[in-house]
Amino acid sequence: MAKDPEFRFTLNGAKLSSEKGKIREWAISYLKNEGGNTKLAEILEKEDKTNPILIEYPLSKLKRLMGPEDDMKFRESHDEWERRMGSWEVGIQNGNMPPPLIVTDFWGKNHISDGSHRFEALRRLGYQKYRSEERRGGKGGRSGGA
Repeated sequence: MAKDPEFRFTLNGAKLSSEKGKIREWAISYLKNEGGNTKLAEILEKEDKTNPILIEYPLSKLKRLMGPEDDMKFRESHDEWERRMGSWEVGIQNGNMPPPLIVTDFWGKNHISDGSHRFEALRRLGYQKYRSEERRGGKGGRSGGA
């Protein structure tokens, strides 16, 4: 799937997939492959109540679920966090724009279910907005609204 231009795991690949009504398939494929988040991919495959859209989202309205801080749902050591996030920073500085963030209401309004490292790299580099795949009404039909 990733060899097809619309399924390349890039921002442009996501945009092409969205234009063709295949953003759901793109996200699941990304998560199973380069994204390395098979657990979320499985959840999204089972969720037929979600209606994903690709939108430009203000980063200030998003909340991370992963990081080295004590209050994060998914913890990562400070060293590992900085290493992984730093590699995204370098890529972005070199013009390699990362895949969209995946925003859901599974754990609360506007949570980043995939992309915490990308989010933090973008934020540190001064980005105010970024493309995000937004899903509402999943995991039991809750809806967080934008």
